[in-house]
Amino acid sequence: MFEDNLRIKKLVPQKQFLNDKNKKKNIFNSKKETLLIFLSTYCIRCLNLLPNINKLKSLPNVSVLLFTDGDKSDHSDIKKMYSIKFDMICIDEDQLSEDFHVNIHPFFMLVDTKGEIYHKGELKTIEDLIDQISTLNQFTD
Repeated sequence: MFEDNLRIKKLVPQKQFLNDKNKKKNIFNSKKETLLIFLSTYCIRCLNLLPNINKLKSLPNVSVLLFTDGDKSDHSDIKKMYSIKFDMICIDEDQLSEDFHVNIHPFFMLVDTKGEIYHKGELKTIEDLIDQISTLNQFTD
């Protein structure tokens, strides 16, 4: 189920996260919209999304960050196996709940350039998510 856009108006945390290359990633005040994908390495539905995750590159002007409960070794293996080019960030369940109020997987949030969440929901398929974002962008362009 998707929570409807433009009414959420919650801000993402004003903090930086370390990606899999130990570079700081700021999701607040970004130059592009940012799609946050939250996956668990223990969730079969999450793992089933990985073969299609690179299709998200088709979204213009959207950067993608993958958050998982895996460690750097898991991220390295996942990136190699699926040729993923997106930044991956380690986050445990407690931090995920505290920072983003997310308690289910797979889940996504679409964040504008000011750090405001304007669309979020449980992630069913990558193709469905692309359709959702493409439809939203038609109305906001």
